[in-house]
Amino acid sequence: MKWIRVLSWVLSWMVMAGVIAACVWAFQPLATLLSLRKLNDYPLYRLDYYGDMQSNLAKAEALEHFFASWEQAIASQPQAGFACSLFFSAADPADMQYGRNFDWQYSPALVVVVHQPGGSTSISIANPQWMGFSVQRAAHLDQLPLVERLPLLASPALLTDGMNNRGLVVGMAAVPERGELFDAQKPTLDSLMAMRALLDTTASVPEAVELLAAHNIDMGSGPSIHYLIADSSGQSALVEITADGFFQSAPNGPYQTATNHYFTDPPEQQPACPRLETMNQALQAAGGRLAPGEAMRLLQQVSQANTQWSVVYHNTSGLMEVVMDLRYDQPLTLRLNMR
Repeated sequence: MKWIRVLSWVLSWMVMAGVIAACVWAFQPLATLLSLRKLNDYPLYRLDYYGDMQSNLAKAEALEHFFASWEQAIASQPQAGFACSLFFSAADPADMQYGRNFDWQYSPALVVVVHQPGGSTSISIANPQWMGFSVQRAAHLDQLPLVERLPLLASPALLTDGMNNRGLVVGMAAVPERGELFDAQKPTLDSLMAMRALLDTTASVPEAVELLAAHNIDMGSGPSIHYLIADSSGQSALVEITADGFFQSAPNGPYQTATNHYFTDPPEQQPACPRLETMNQALQAAGGRLAPGEAMRLLQQVSQANTQWSVVYHNTSGLMEVVMDLRYDQPLTLRLNMR
């Protein structure tokens, strides 16, 4: 009968429209998850992140309730000791370089390129274990079905360091716990999410320091950390936040360094650190100006047996150099298009 054919046609189009609507609704999280690719066998992965993280996470929760197991997995992660090294060399305005070693337990890593809607694009390194993946699963992320990749949608907030396309770079290093500064009149940011906020919304060290100072920084998700921040004008600052206050240390010259102790302590109370001494001596001798390749060689000099990756951010050109597992003869190069 004609009305049956018409009804069938209408229902078919309604189903098709529903499928199309579902695809549009899930496009950004699916595009993000499908972008995952392996860059080397350590492994180091790359993920291109599309859309707003909070929106994507809400969609992921609607698709699959993974948050209970995610939080449990994060809570069960062993808290290994950190021994990170960071520096910023600012003397050459055409090629300023920010270097960092991430020294921890064995950690497959994820390069996350965030395509921020209407905002900054950024490139950063995240640790899949902090998203709830076991080491075994993290070593085979690209082989997991899409539904098991859903925790990757939280990757922008679980970074260790990163650079945006306006030249701001930020990295963190663990420091001894000294309590937290709390002001009931201020909103609170997780200590790692704070770095995401800097990359998404700031372009200079003064803007970044102002953003951090306007928030309570919650260190509860991991060890206490301090932040080395640098920008494309050559400014840098080390920000340390404890129960005693909010502290900002400026560089003494055209470079700045940081490891794993508080630099706001009096010099006589600061512990000896061979890694820090090596970086300071090399940067002082070079006048804060490093030739191509020298930043990675300096990271190699201060590397430890448990250095998981070394990364150099060139915050004027957008170049990013990454070495995994002390394989300094096998560097990977990526580039961020700068504004």
